[in-house]
Parts: sequence; structure tokens; C-alpha cells
Amino acid sequence: MLRRAYRALALAFIDRSQGHKEASPRLGLYQDMVNPPPSVLKTQAQFLRQEMQKLPETGKVKNIGVSNFGIKNLEKLLNHPSCKIVPAVNQIELHPNNPSPKLVAYCKEKNIHCTGYSCLGSTDSPLYRDPTLLKMAEKIGKTPQQSKH
Repeated sequence: MLRRAYRALALAFIDRSQGHKEASPRLGLYQDMVNPPPSVLKTQAQFLRQEMQKLPETGKVKNIGVSNFGIKNLEKLLNHPSCKIVPAVNQIELHPNNPSPKLVAYCKEKNIHCTGYSCLGSTDSPLYRDPTLLKMAEKIGKTPQQSKH
């Protein structure tokens, strides 16, 4: 699959390959399963721990990263005997209503960069109507979305 992606994109390498949090019905993964069986969880965890760690060796992927990993999942990943590469990035929902200071501090301590997605919250987020954010945006002549950049 990786070779096909390189050919299609005509790339020499990919900067980062990102693996998402283990099965989470909240995120829509395995949405038909209320409690995914241990074999599903083990398979995903094993892939993240072992298979993704092989990618930088190929020279085609510079870094690996994770998404939506909390402290507990990061500790499981980092403390596993097969973990040889610390993820370069943890992509998490990060915005004024969800600043995640403990997780950000933990990642910083482990030299894992946090990248935020949904910086203004998800669809219909209250941040779009937040009075403080609206005032800040108006003051600089921008929309709330533009004022965060």
C-alpha cells in the first residue's frame, strides 16, 4: 500500500505517517461495536507499536505520529518493549475550551509535539459564538476563524 501511495503522489518520502488512537466508538471507529473485542484492540495497538515503527527504516517515512492519544495510551505505547521510536507528534483536539494542559505538558516532557485539530472546536462549536473570541476578532477586523491564526 505504501509503494502505491508513493507512485500515485510521486513522492520521494512522506514527512510523517500518523496512527490514530486505538478503537474508539466516540470517534466513529468500530461504530457498530459498543465494546470492541480484545483481538481488535490488540491488532490496532500491535500495528501502532510494531508496524509503524518499521516505516522510518524504509527511508520513505521521516517520522511517525499518533492521534488522539491520552496520557494512558501514550504510556502504554512508550513503555511497551517493542517501542523503539517515540512518536514525533500527537495530534489532539486543542482549543480554548479544550486546552488539555496535563496532556500537553506530558507530551512536552516526552519530546512529543502536540498538533491541534479543530482549533475552534468541532462543527457548531460554541467558540464560534464566544463573546471574548468575537471581541478579539472584531478588534483586529477578522472572523473568529481568522483570528486564531
